[in-house]
Amino acid sequence: MAINTVTSLAGTAAGAGINNNILADNGTIVRIRDGQSFTLSDYDTIDLSIPSGEPIVGIEVIFDVSENNTNEEAITGPWIKVNNGSSDSSAKVTTAGNAWDNNFSDGTDIRIAGGPTDLWGLSWTPSTAEGISVLLSWTSTDGSAYYMNYVKVKVYYGTVPTYNNIIDEQVVSVGTISIKKGLLEF
Repeated sequence: MAINTVTSLAGTAAGAGINNNILADNGTIVRIRDGQSFTLSDYDTIDLSIPSGEPIVGIEVIFDVSENNTNEEAITGPWIKVNNGSSDSSAKVTTAGNAWDNNFSDGTDIRIAGGPTDLWGLSWTPSTAEGISVLLSWTSTDGSAYYMNYVKVKVYYGTVPTYNNIIDEQVVSVGTISIKKGLLEF
């Protein structure tokens, strides 16, 4: 078994003044202002299908997002949370992706929070990962705003194979078959 991923494509959004287009990669830009809070959900209606019984090992939230100045996160602080159906995570900022900018037309607007081994401090099952919600909220003294085209979720699941009981330099032979350093020889 190896680590696999599934990524949502769209969903619905709930919040004052926001529309469902924020989760569709269609070029529609939604402004989220200082003091507004939004919950984005229904990612499983799109393609977040995880096989039953698979361990969840990481969650990424991927944004096509711009800002009204170039140090937005320094002004707003942590502003992204996820919910597993019963608990909210601690708030995070984006830590990966391209440099912050304020121009959607240049194609460098992807930012990421979380990662392949980041569970956001929560427990997950395939069912709770499929029902994930993303919560966006911040407060700023500068009237800051984010401009979003879409928000996607990527779930990492599965296990990395482990090899036990391999003894270095020991040779075990049975007839014409030998196992040496974990290699099968005929």
